[in-house]
Amino acid sequence: MIKLYIKEGLQKTEHKNLFITDYAGDIVNLLINKPKVYRIVYDPNYDIYAIGDGYQYLHGWLVRVLKDNGYSDIDVNSTYDAMFVPYTDIDNVEEFDAGFGVGMEYPFQTPIKTGYFLTYRKHDLKNRFTDIFNILNRKHLIISDHKYPKSNERLYPEFGLSNNDLYNNLLINCDNYIAGRVSFIMVDTIEEQIEMLRNLIPVIDRDKMLWRDISLSELNSLEKQLLQRQKELEQK
Repeated sequence: MIKLYIKEGLQKTEHKNLFITDYAGDIVNLLINKPKVYRIVYDPNYDIYAIGDGYQYLHGWLVRVLKDNGYSDIDVNSTYDAMFVPYTDIDNVEEFDAGFGVGMEYPFQTPIKTGYFLTYRKHDLKNRFTDIFNILNRKHLIISDHKYPKSNERLYPEFGLSNNDLYNNLLINCDNYIAGRVSFIMVDTIEEQIEMLRNLIPVIDRDKMLWRDISLSELNSLEKQLLQRQKELEQK
């Protein structure tokens, strides 16, 4: 078992249950040895983390604490955020989402030994929280063969969302990507994202609120728009 050395690594702040560290191992130690609902913020420019009680703190609050503790010019838009939720709490997200919809904010669940690392995109743990990922991977703490229970309500249960919510999330992301409001898509490739929408369209409940209703025949046009936007971004 990984030993926990809070006093040696994590810097206490004036706020209860909120810490700062420049070492990813300190974050892993908490997730494995003291699992609870955590919100995690990482600034890649300073290579600094803030981690706090997920019931108490939101993304902006953790960034504000970093600013108050010597990183005054951190830009909230340049930071990455994620959550960790123990397996015992994953079905109770409404208790700690503070009205902001944690499921919609962090829809992808990466299972590790003690719970789920929640991110917005499929590979954010590997690509944005790389040092955390490398430690988890090296210590064999990522559960790669995790079996998600599939159901009619969750065609892609690894995202922790109902079919309708995932459809909305994917489509909102597509629309924002095309409009230039975001520069990334939620999954690995545009083709994979379109395929997920293709599979979701027949099973969504149209009596529930949808971002917008599209047909299978419209997906080819949507894919072309996404690929065109990707080409424009690559040429910049």
